[in-house]
Amino acid sequence: MENPKISVLISMYKGEQLLPRMIDCVLAQTFQDFELILIDDGSPDRCGEIAEEYAAKDQRVHVLHKPNGGLSDARNHGLAIAKGEYTIQFDQDDYVDNTCLEELYAKAIAEDADMVICDCYYEDQYQQKYSKQEPSSLDYLVVLREFLNTRLSGYMWNKLIRRTCYSKYNIQFPLKIYGCEDQYALCALLKNYINISYLPRAFYHYIYYPNSLSRHYDEKTYQNDLKTREMFVNLMQDTPYKDLAYLRKTTYMFGRAFNYGSKYFSSKRFRKEFLQYEQLIGTVYYEPIRRTMYWLSFRGFYQLAFHMWNTMRLVKKQYKNIKHKLLK
Repeated sequence: MENPKISVLISMYKGEQLLPRMIDCVLAQTFQDFELILIDDGSPDRCGEIAEEYAAKDQRVHVLHKPNGGLSDARNHGLAIAKGEYTIQFDQDDYVDNTCLEELYAKAIAEDADMVICDCYYEDQYQQKYSKQEPSSLDYLVVLREFLNTRLSGYMWNKLIRRTCYSKYNIQFPLKIYGCEDQYALCALLKNYINISYLPRAFYHYIYYPNSLSRHYDEKTYQNDLKTREMFVNLMQDTPYKDLAYLRKTTYMFGRAFNYGSKYFSSKRFRKEFLQYEQLIGTVYYEPIRRTMYWLSFRGFYQLAFHMWNTMRLVKKQYKNIKHKLLK
């Protein structure tokens, strides 16, 4: 297809079990004028082979093989060969309803939008939660603020974006961080005046996997989070949101450390690294229990606080499991 209306991009890495489901979802779309670009990011499993099998059967499917470089590198390579008027990025292990492209594209054309934002679903093994993603205003700076403060989801998969915006504003996914890649690219784009539309419909199903690689934590993770904060603060340097970027990326940093760093941080080390941020707890809304756990951690009782929190989490999980079985 020389000039498809939409380029759908899926980056692939260690996803052979769930990848076919997502590809099938895309190929079953009611909107047919699209290309599907599958970027094999040096995956050691059968992702590349599976992609080639689909490409052999459907001329809309294109496969790009490259050495492993991470999500951002894969996204950038995919965008470099995309031909669609609009683009959208899907993850390999989720799924999407079959009217997604049709309804998003219709909205984009009707309102000459550079970006169309829609609602989404968050799911785990117990429940499906509808997440409304309506900005409080469609002004690009307001939307930028709401991506930064996480009022709106910072993922790409519920946003149809005009492809030329990437080249016009020199938008690249960042290569020096992992985690927050999509949010960074969106914030870089929203520093510029673009026309934004909102569609109050949900199509995309984001699945929560408790054993995801993103939940691993070590020294590299900690240094990455420090680098991420620096990059966001620098990105927002010439906007009203430099302080907001620092606040949100700092709270993201110690939140991830608390949730996943129990095998890395001793209580003493946690206090040393994060006590300086104690005053920030009151600037971001946290439920009282989480606020208490953070305060204990900053004061030198991280391991105790983590095990208390983890026990409550396991009890809640067990309750959900029992409730789920009873409802079934």
